[in-house]
Amino acid sequence: MWEVDNMSGFLYERVNYDKNIKMFLAPLTAVFVDMHVHDELEVICVLKGDMHVLVNSRKYHLNPGDIIIINAFEPHGTLKGKEDCMHMLLQFNPFEIFSNIDYQNGMRCISYKIDKDNTAYASLYHNLQELYRVFASSSNELRIKGHLSILYADMIEYLEWESIGTKSKKEESDLLIFQKVIQYICDNYHHPITLEQISKVSGFSTYHFCRFFKRMSGLTFIEYLTNLRLEKAVFSLLTTDNSICEISYECGFSSIKSFNRAFKNAYGISPREYRKRFVSTHVSKT
Repeated sequence: MWEVDNMSGFLYERVNYDKNIKMFLAPLTAVFVDMHVHDELEVICVLKGDMHVLVNSRKYHLNPGDIIIINAFEPHGTLKGKEDCMHMLLQFNPFEIFSNIDYQNGMRCISYKIDKDNTAYASLYHNLQELYRVFASSSNELRIKGHLSILYADMIEYLEWESIGTKSKKEESDLLIFQKVIQYICDNYHHPITLEQISKVSGFSTYHFCRFFKRMSGLTFIEYLTNLRLEKAVFSLLTTDNSICEISYECGFSSIKSFNRAFKNAYGISPREYRKRFVSTHVSKT
């Protein structure tokens, strides 16, 4: 049963869930999922197609079989690739699940894409597949946590870790400014936002802001804002009966013409065609 995620607006299949473990199998229907943070460690594995993952100032291109680890509280988002993407997503808080783990206190996993030549890759990929199989077929909490502990043990043994607090003062300052900027955009995307306005939020000149934003997000400010508005529009298309015209203005587009043009450039079809295709074939109305 496909559902719509209230935060991101993309379709997903909730395989299993408790307050500390979330695992989804999801087609990446949204062109863009805006930068966000959460307190869980996140593992993404692409099953088919391709996608881009933005983590802080880095942009990763993922193809089938690729795995990326995203640390808790690390700002990240996704962009749709050239081909339709199906990916597996796992989120969990290891210290709440494995309360007896104390040897990693003060440490955190470094966010990065795992090279397929890495010793850890084959084991992680196999254990992710097994964990998904158990999630999909079993409600036995001990069995699920058993497979999760094997996966996490591999991460501890093979992946890179760093001491909390090793980021430089400049990195921490840049991150705080970036989070402030992203929050402003998320709060005001439905209104006109000029480059001068958003530059003032950051405290930079327009020139330095443009360089800063591209370095931190991998996108220009205009690309990010347009993608965010499209993401919100997709959510409205799938979850409301609002007209295309209403949605375009609610999401900050200056005209229905500019909305239709941006939408078709991103998705290859019009908003009306998108709504008809996905509401009728994928989304649960319950």
